[in-house]
Amino acid sequence: MADGSGLTWEAPGKGTWELDLAHVPRPLTPYLCELYSEPSGRGFRESIPKYGVLLQGLDIRTVNGLFYSQAIPVGGGGSKLPPKLLFKLAVALHPEIRKRRKVAKTAFEDKPWRDDLRMWQQEVKPQIREVQARLAAVDVARLDEDQLLAHLEACRQSHTQMIYWHHYFDIAALAPLADFLAHAKEWTNQPLADLFKLLKGSSRASAGSNEELDRLLAALERRPDAIDALRSSAPPEDRLRDLLAADGELGEAARAYLELVGPRVVDGYDIDSPTVAEMPQLVIDGILAKPQQDEGSVVEGHIAEMEARVPPEHRALFSQLLADTRMTYGLRDERGLYTDITAAGIVRKAVLELGSRLLERGRLEAANDIFEASYGEMKDLVAAAGPTKDELARRRTSRAGLRVEQAPPYLGGEPGPIPPAEWFPDDLQRIFKAQTVVLDLLYDQGSTIKGGSTIKGLAVSGGIYEGTARLIDGPNELHRLEQGDVLVTRSTSAAFNICLHLLGAMVTDRGGLLSHSAIVAREYGIPGVVGCGVATSEIPDGARVRVDGDRGEITVLSAPAGSGRKEAAAAV
Repeated sequence: MADGSGLTWEAPGKGTWELDLAHVPRPLTPYLCELYSEPSGRGFRESIPKYGVLLQGLDIRTVNGLFYSQAIPVGGGGSKLPPKLLFKLAVALHPEIRKRRKVAKTAFEDKPWRDDLRMWQQEVKPQIREVQARLAAVDVARLDEDQLLAHLEACRQSHTQMIYWHHYFDIAALAPLADFLAHAKEWTNQPLADLFKLLKGSSRASAGSNEELDRLLAALERRPDAIDALRSSAPPEDRLRDLLAADGELGEAARAYLELVGPRVVDGYDIDSPTVAEMPQLVIDGILAKPQQDEGSVVEGHIAEMEARVPPEHRALFSQLLADTRMTYGLRDERGLYTDITAAGIVRKAVLELGSRLLERGRLEAANDIFEASYGEMKDLVAAAGPTKDELARRRTSRAGLRVEQAPPYLGGEPGPIPPAEWFPDDLQRIFKAQTVVLDLLYDQGSTIKGGSTIKGLAVSGGIYEGTARLIDGPNELHRLEQGDVLVTRSTSAAFNICLHLLGAMVTDRGGLLSHSAIVAREYGIPGVVGCGVATSEIPDGARVRVDGDRGEITVLSAPAGSGRKEAAAAV
């Protein structure tokens, strides 16, 4: 299948492949395309058996730089499921399915996510932070060529492991949440968006908070002169440098905070995104932002109100499921922030140094063109081989011109129907319902409705806010955000957290109730509407808009002076 751009869209394997609309708004670099599939699939595949999920794995491939995925059921080699009779025979006779049934009977009593959470907090996260701090501390400018290539290889190996860990903890982050929502929805008959209100405050990572920031803010409270210096009109890089050079506890806390957040890429998971350390104004704004007010009593009120709707015989289980969900909820964002989002930034630092050296030799038109080379080609370029600078520049232009909206939603045919819950034996229905909830929350984009000056999407965080729409098309535009702006973008990742404190509201083209955009809007307590489809093409940059997070509506109140809707949209 070919499109008007000359690109060919072929399925990367047998069966049906679904386009990922939530995580990759623009094509990935060749480096990440060739790296991602193996460790992500391995991590997911190795973690799911202990939960009794009837999947062999999740296969993620790239086509023209965009993610396509395929869920592989146990007993099948593709995404299309068999008819009812064959399905029931497989459930009854397939040895692996029988094994999963035994696990599924006790999984929600054994609570394997608790062991996974303990493993993450006590073993994996400390280990990966130590490795990444060591790699990030290397002064790549002082390395000779062989040392730089060896360091890049070490960074790439670490990045591979971080992708594995990210997906190893997928099920632990989602299973208790999905099980709680499936039960609570049935017991209360309330919208899922209202059930998510019960989870607010249970994910510090989603609210941009961490121990290092707490320590830094405490040190700043004792140094009003340092706060004044951060608010001065000096260039942001100078203000941040002076903070890091401060004596005593303040300097130590600042350096620890930047060591944590500095290597993180700010948009997505790829090495062509700038890191936090490269955007000093965002770092300063994040430090100076007003801390979130404690809304514990408000959340307790939501919980009490919702619990009253639960039939008395189910209230004990409701409380138990909610407690487990709140306990594991932070893992949803932590597993990305501390793994591949940080690892990508560390690789980026080494690759950019390589690009700068190749630029000096005349091998590139721009240092950033190194991102258009595969890992093998990067090494070839050092050896005076590999693609020409004209070829890399052509790739840059081609990749920049492609958006996820241009890609077919499916490759290899339409997906087959999902079997209804009643097809499953009783001991598999609970995990199947949870699995269905996860897929709906992650990938259901809602229905886009455009009427006059109003766009409707999926309401994910309540409240009404009026402010200036700021269309952000990529990481290099994040510096345009100002306090109180309404972020309008295609999608966000956990890496966006460094700038979310600035926002009055959030609007995205993509995403569902469990997308990163939805989670952080709820945690920050700002109105949020996701899955709008056409927000970035219909809302002019700089327009005055009203975001209604209860109704899922965005209304353009007035266009920016001297700018028509088409001109503003074209600028994005």
